[in-house]
Amino acid sequence: MNNKEKNSLKTDALRALFRFRNVAFISHRHGITLGSRGQKKGQYELNMAEFLFIRTLAERGDLEPDKRLGGLKEMTKSLYISKAAMSQMTKSMTKRGLITSERNPHDERSLIYHLTPQGKEVLGGADGGFDGVFEKVLGEFGWDETEHLIGEIDRLADIIDDIARTRESALKKERP
Repeated sequence: MNNKEKNSLKTDALRALFRFRNVAFISHRHGITLGSRGQKKGQYELNMAEFLFIRTLAERGDLEPDKRLGGLKEMTKSLYISKAAMSQMTKSMTKRGLITSERNPHDERSLIYHLTPQGKEVLGGADGGFDGVFEKVLGEFGWDETEHLIGEIDRLADIIDDIARTRESALKKERP
C-alpha cells in the first residue's frame, strides 16, 4: 500500500468513525429517542449510559456497590465512565424520579439503587425505541453478522482504549 492509498484509507476510517459516533447517539434528528414521548422535554429522555444503567437495574434488581457481579463499581467499568460521571448520572436520574437510593445498612458509605415505577415506564419506552433500531440491524445483518459486528466494535474499542492507556502512561512518566 502506497502513502496515497494509506492516507485515503485513514480519511475513510475517520469518516466512518465520525458517522458511527452519530449513530451511537441514536440520532435525535431522525426521531429515534430513548424515552417516553409526550412528556416534559428532558425529564424522560435517556442518554445511552442512563438507558443501560436502568436496564441493568430492571434485569438484575437493586444495585449495590459491593455485589461481585453487577455492582456499582462493575457498572461504572462496563459503561466506560468515571466514578464522578456515575455519581452525577445517578443524582440526575434520582432527581428525575427514575431511580431511588438508600444507604446500605451493611456499609453506611455506600448506596443501594432501586428502579422506580416511573423508571420502569421510561425504560419500557426506551426499550421500544431501541427495539426498532435493533430489529432493523438484525434484519439487515442477520444473527451471526450482528454478533460478529458487536465483536469487531468491541475489538476496535479495546484497541483505542489500549492506545489511550499507553499515551496516558507515557505522559505520566514525562511529568516531573
